[in-house]
Amino acid sequence: MLSNINFWEYLTAIIFYFLLLIKPISNQGIACYKCMTIDANNDSCQDPFSSLLNPIHNNCQATSVGKDGTFSARFCVKISGRVTSIDGGANASYLNTIFYYRTCIVDNIMESTKSLETSGSFRLKGFQDMSGSIRLQGHISLCTHDGCNHARTLCSSLLIIILDLLNVQTNSEFATLLYDFNLYKNVVNGHICFSCRKVKFSLLKTSFRCEICLQRICSKCQRQVNYHHNNSCFILSPFPMRSILKTNYVGS
Repeated sequence: MLSNINFWEYLTAIIFYFLLLIKPISNQGIACYKCMTIDANNDSCQDPFSSLLNPIHNNCQATSVGKDGTFSARFCVKISGRVTSIDGGANASYLNTIFYYRTCIVDNIMESTKSLETSGSFRLKGFQDMSGSIRLQGHISLCTHDGCNHARTLCSSLLIIILDLLNVQTNSEFATLLYDFNLYKNVVNGHICFSCRKVKFSLLKTSFRCEICLQRICSKCQRQVNYHHNNSCFILSPFPMRSILKTNYVGS
């Protein structure tokens, strides 16, 4: 009987968060921030990002591969990294600088990876407002809700929310996440420990950042990670005892 109650509680939570993410069906596109690094010494597109310097674009429009004209965007995108090479008339001043690019797109440029984010070496070509091509060593993230490409890390995937809820250990933790959505936002934005969800970071309470998912954990949870040598990325498994892969954490 108790297990049935827990099942329905988890199911209710999943439906609740799913409804928060659903948009009414319409022809209006997603709202995204659009900016690009022009001057590396005075970059208004860099992190931490200011929405005052870069107003959001409602019903963001973008081109689509093989089609003429512009269409309502389906994704916001944030691209950042160090420029390692340039060609085809790209701005030569970009070389060896940190480049930021935020925009909206129609086509899923991450479809081949089956993921909403990736890190590595990649070439940018054919984007609006960019001539030529540049090669970056950095990070690409896609997200699917209004204004989501302003943050340092983008966490918009419904799968992440579902997996996080399924990893809740007790009914009290479950109730806290369900009814305090502000806590959930603070956790995924790195203000509160992603593992224990109790420690709030400050100048006196430092955090450790996962090199894979960029989520932050407190020193106590980090010691548990070091003790258990086989650990998964915390964005998939917040609790060290459930982890199965190796994850490296760096101090911040």
